[in-house]
Amino acid sequence: MHKQRIALIIAGGLGMLATFLPWRSAMGFSANGTHEEFGLYELTDWEIFYQLQMIGAGWFTLCIFAISIAIAFSGKIAEPLGKIKFLSISIGIINAIIGILLIIAIENKFAPFTFLSNGLYLLIFAGIAVSVIPFISALAKK
Repeated sequence: MHKQRIALIIAGGLGMLATFLPWRSAMGFSANGTHEEFGLYELTDWEIFYQLQMIGAGWFTLCIFAISIAIAFSGKIAEPLGKIKFLSISIGIINAIIGILLIIAIENKFAPFTFLSNGLYLLIFAGIAVSVIPFISALAKK
């Protein structure tokens, strides 16, 4: 298997793991990306992104990272990614943007009461890694 594909599998696996790690914590309790909370709220600016976490945005990011792993196994696995690497780049960017928007939303809604946890940071890191890996491996090949 090509090193580029192995790196993509590792980054996608870390992103999938981030779904189940704590995203935020408050007073000894934590919530991960699969936490679901139902309720009616008046949504203002960043609260809509906070609601993404509350309806289980982690399941969405889990599926997207699973697609990046499927991309790594598609085609001839002994060769680097071809044109499909652009799909991997967009997947990584989408996940990183979701993570950044959730950080902003959680900080705006619960700034003094809650703390961001490692899972959300790992989600952003894995999203950036999934989008950067095709470029790093392509540069190393030349």
